[in-house]
Order: sequence, then C-alpha cells, then structure tokens
Amino acid sequence: MENPVAANLGALVPDGSAKWLEKLASAIDAFSFLGDGADWNWVCSIYNPKKLKTGSAIGICSGVWAAYEVVRVGISFIFLLIH
Repeated sequence: MENPVAANLGALVPDGSAKWLEKLASAIDAFSFLGDGADWNWVCSIYNPKKLKTGSAIGICSGVWAAYEVVRVGISFIFLLIH
C-alpha cells in the first residue's frame, strides 16, 4: 500500500507502468510542498534576511529537491535498462 491517499500523481499512474515513471509521478506530492515551505523559511532564518531574499531561498531548496529527484528517477531508469 504505497499510495493510501491520492496526494501525489503516483496514485494516478496505472499498475504495470515503468518504475521510473512511478517514481517521477510520486515525487510530485501535495504534502511535500508544505515541507518545502518549512525549508524555505529555515534557509531564510539561517542567513540574514536582508541578504538572502525569499526567492533565493525558494531557488536553493527547489534546486536541491530537483537534483535529488533527477538522481532518484535516473537510478530507477538505469535499473530498468539493466533488467
């Protein structure tokens, strides 16, 4: 039971789809945006708010998240090619 609540796009992907597609769809989650907001607030509070603007904090956190998802989906895709 990986998607008990249809809070991410992974719940809409049909069974038997490619694993990389399931991973990519499950990365887009409604609740993860709440955590991202907390991360943005945390990054802004560590640095001087006058030097680091909210847009920069959003860019930093979103960039780190996107890089993580690219690596995670890429690993799934590589293992799909091997199998």
